Amino acid sequence: MDPVALWGAGILAAVAGARLVFPDPAGGLWWPTPMPVVRRVLAALDLQPGELLVDLGAGDGRVVALAAREYGARAVGYELSPTLVWVARRRTSGLAPGVRIVRGDFYRADVSAADAITIFAAPGALRRLAPRLAGECPPAVRIATYPEPLPGWPVTGQVPAICNRTVYVQSRTRNPAARCCSPPSTLSAPLPT
Repeated sequence: MDPVALWGAGILAAVAGARLVFPDPAGGLWWPTPMPVVRRVLAALDLQPGELLVDLGAGDGRVVALAAREYGARAVGYELSPTLVWVARRRTSGLAPGVRIVRGDFYRADVSAADAITIFAAPGALRRLAPRLAGECPPAVRIATYPEPLPGWPVTGQVPAICNRTVYVQSRTRNPAARCCSPPSTLSAPLPT
């Protein structure tokens, strides 16, 4: 086979494969969030047993699984990629009945009963989601976003992430008792970059 044709076929295969894993470039490419960051984010959200966490762009399901296992939360993750949905469902299988992964567009996710929401997505996706969340979320919902804050929502806390970036914790009603509003040293300690 001609080397140029072989190179072209390889590029085409890579693009086709990437579309299975990353079907919506507007939401951002998936990259696994390190587990120490996930733990800090869930602690900063002050997640309580029985609360509903909605993970928009659930990826491999690590946020949903940890919220259910370590916090006793009900958790729903929305993910568009069929490959990542499969991985996330395997990761969350056997957890409580209130835990599920939905193959669907996070722009259409049901957030009306959410107590907490995680969104690690491209800045354009955050801007697109902000007005919808403002209209559909309960007043006391807590939201964690990365890599930027959700436009129009007050930042109530920050969690160090990786590469000198920050996860923003936001809420329309500031809860002075919540750990996100006055983080203990374990939440504010830097992570290795």
